[in-house]
Amino acid sequence: MDRLKKGSDRTREKILRAAEQLFGQKGFYNTSVMEIAQKAGVGYGTFYLYFKSKDDIYKELVRYLNHMLRYTIHKEISRLESRKEMEKAGFAAFFKFVHRHPHLYRIVLESDEVNKRIGKWYYKKIAERYQQGLEMAMKKGEIREGDPKMIAYCLMGVAHMIGNYCVFYEEREPTEKEFETVMQFILYGLVGH
Repeated sequence: MDRLKKGSDRTREKILRAAEQLFGQKGFYNTSVMEIAQKAGVGYGTFYLYFKSKDDIYKELVRYLNHMLRYTIHKEISRLESRKEMEKAGFAAFFKFVHRHPHLYRIVLESDEVNKRIGKWYYKKIAERYQQGLEMAMKKGEIREGDPKMIAYCLMGVAHMIGNYCVFYEEREPTEKEFETVMQFILYGLVGH
């Protein structure tokens, strides 16, 4: 039974990876279920054993990428003590993840047209976890008081734009100097107190 489940999980993951690549390259509307099945190396009917429709796999893909991103960051920061260390490790993990999943931007940005609800969920889910960490750091006095929700979205915006510039347009991770510039801005702002 376990062997069947593992094989089933591998097939499902192959289909998701194929969808990630095709949706990222061609967009949702220009990709067909047949192309996804072919790219995954499975039969057309096999696709429907795992997903009800193209919309269904799109939503599942956004959820899957969100989960994997949050897991990747959590794995890197969970052993750290200070918020400063967590921010550095979290941003580094984010850039590495986006570099490994360069189609993430197109897929998530296209959600405004394809399924606005799943796009909104994607950002909200990341912000909720971020907000919790910021609230804890505020209580410990590690960072100044403020609206943790707005700060979370500000920091997500920084990560998003740097990732977009470096990974999506330049097809690389930020250089060490660029990364340090971003960290200095995050930790000390424009004024640098």
